[in-house]
Amino acid sequence: MLRHDDFKHILKAFHLSQSQRRLFNAITREPTCHLYARAYIARHQLTRGGISSVLRRLTSFKLVSRNEQGLWQIQPLGLRLWYQVVLERGGLAAEELRWGDFYASTYPESEQESGSSDHRNHKR
Repeated sequence: MLRHDDFKHILKAFHLSQSQRRLFNAITREPTCHLYARAYIARHQLTRGGISSVLRRLTSFKLVSRNEQGLWQIQPLGLRLWYQVVLERGGLAAEELRWGDFYASTYPESEQESGSSDHRNHKR
């Protein structure tokens, strides 16, 4: 079973810069179709020039993607949901929140059994 610090270590392994974390946090808090909207940029203290380069890096890591409706969001779903909780509860949530407990309370059993690769744990 994945633990809370699995995602924490995954994010650390990417060595995200401050501007990359800022965009990552913005997309986590407020997924949007309009990353370049003035209000969005101002709300999340982003820069137009920085968005393009940061977005390229985050998409190359497959940490963000655009869905069918054009909405930019964090991927995979488990990471997005976990990080939203961490942002809402503060930094200590990463230390307190066990991923297995979070997973079980977040996904209904029918979804857990569906076999979706985003939600399964694979043995190595």
